[in-house]
Amino acid sequence: MNNVPSVAETTEQKNQLFLINEFKNNSIKENLLFVGSGELKNVMIKKIDEFGLNSNIKILDYQKNVFNLIRHSRGVIVASKWEDPGFIMIEAAAVGIHIICSDCPSGPKEFISNNECGYLFSLKEKNSFFDKFNQFNIDNIENINKKILKAKRKSKKYTKFNHIKILSEKIFI
Repeated sequence: MNNVPSVAETTEQKNQLFLINEFKNNSIKENLLFVGSGELKNVMIKKIDEFGLNSNIKILDYQKNVFNLIRHSRGVIVASKWEDPGFIMIEAAAVGIHIICSDCPSGPKEFISNNECGYLFSLKEKNSFFDKFNQFNIDNIENINKKILKAKRKSKKYTKFNHIKILSEKIFI
């Protein structure tokens, strides 16, 4: 599948209007799929209509299980203005899917680790998203596999098993 989903609530924090504007301003023809619900959904629908992007950008309601959706995608985009590490990033990493992520404060920036586990773009720099999105599209297989493997390894730090193990070690020491 050629979709690149952004799985999140349709809220100011998740910054999907930024992605809609980037797809329009840079004439990106990739299929972007938003999954989630929230207060900006109707605004997003209007923008997509206004920009004539209905054939490239779709919005699905909240999905309880997104694994099949992300497993069959080319990558996942996280454009948040602020965020914890983000479940969707960890889930994408666990199933070996590319991650394109904003450099927002906190978790995502640390998870991506200077582009080692995905593609990190700046929300403050013009064309940063477009440049990273292009790099994502043209990167060679060796770089792609390195990023996917490093992200997959890192995702294991966020499992229930790992958290229980860490807590158990602290409690019984």
